[in-house]
This record gives sequence, structure tokens and C-alpha cells, in this order.
Amino acid sequence: MRSMDSIFSYFPNKFADKAVSEPFIAFIMSKYLGIDLEKWKQGDPNQFIPDYIVNNQYYEFTLASDRGKNNLIRKLQKVTYNSTNVVIDAWKCIQESLDSKMKKNYSVNDISLCVLCLLDFNEDKNTDNGSMSADLFNLCHQGIYDSLQYDYVDQGKFKNIYVIFPFSNETWWVMDVVDRNVSPIQLDESEIITGNYPFFSKNMDYYTLFDN
Repeated sequence: MRSMDSIFSYFPNKFADKAVSEPFIAFIMSKYLGIDLEKWKQGDPNQFIPDYIVNNQYYEFTLASDRGKNNLIRKLQKVTYNSTNVVIDAWKCIQESLDSKMKKNYSVNDISLCVLCLLDFNEDKNTDNGSMSADLFNLCHQGIYDSLQYDYVDQGKFKNIYVIFPFSNETWWVMDVVDRNVSPIQLDESEIITGNYPFFSKNMDYYTLFDN
């Protein structure tokens, strides 16, 4: 668990492992797409099939991280990450992860890529009640939509890119590049207290619950 001022983040044990993080990405995407989680099936990497298949659609999952030895994931695991510009760090990690996936070979087409970013880079983009609005996000990040569309989707490797990122009210937002839309996925209390899902929060009751 990592605390920054009045905001803290919680990650399940070994969350950087694919076996832990990928089911969470599927969990968020199932809510965003309105598809039953049980319908998501793992692909066969030995046949160059992407990570998950649902309704005959293919999805590749990845964590956003730079490719250095002491990368973002390692820093988050060791609770040593600090930055003067989280936005720059977040998008650098997202782009490096995308570049890596662009080099990967698949045996199928029409693949959508889902990138999970573990940095809360929109804390300053909130409304009077402390929440973030989709309109405000879209207004602030049109250049990001353009870059992801032109530099990656239009290259034909992936038919769509989804960027999943946290916000400080136990919410994960899904940025849909092709639809130019962003939607919140709110974790409810019953999901949070299981300890199975990562989240960012200002609720100190949750901090106490997981501070061990």
C-alpha cells in the first residue's frame, strides 16, 4: 500500500504478475463492455493468440511501464516511486508498453489492446465535488487521443486501444481511443473489502482496513 498525502493506493499481493493483474483487467473490461466475466477465456500464447478471447473478439493485456531495469512496476512494488510530473511518467510508460506490443506477432487479426496504468495522473482534473468528469478528461487529453489513434490504431496492428487508469474515489476509468470516450468503473464496498482489486482512495477507513 502506498500513501501520498491524503490519497493512498492499494494493490493485491503480487499484482505485477500476469496471473494476478490480467484477471483484474478482464474484470474492468467486462464491466465496461457489459460482457459477463465468465465468458472471458484465456488465449494460447503457444499459438500466438492474444491474452483473452470473448465473443470471438481478441484482447491483449499489458501493464503500463517503462522498460528500464528499475522500472515503474519495480518502484511501485518497492514503494520507492516519486515524481515531479506524474502525467509525463504515465504517458511515457503507456507509450513504451504500446511500442513493445506493436513488435509482437499474433496469429489472428482484429485485436484490441488494453493498457492498465497504475498511476493516478488526473487528480488535478476534478470538479467542485472532488470527482472527475468525462467531459473534463476529454477536454484535457484530446492530444493523447490523437497520438494513440494516429501512432498506433491507424497503423493497423490493433483495432482499438483501451487505457485503464485510477482515480482517487475507488474508481477505474476506461479510455476508449476509437470512440473517443472515457467511462468510470466504480468499485463498490463489497468488492473493495475482498482485497482482490487494486484501488486509489481518500477513504481512511479503507486505509485502516489494509494497513498491515
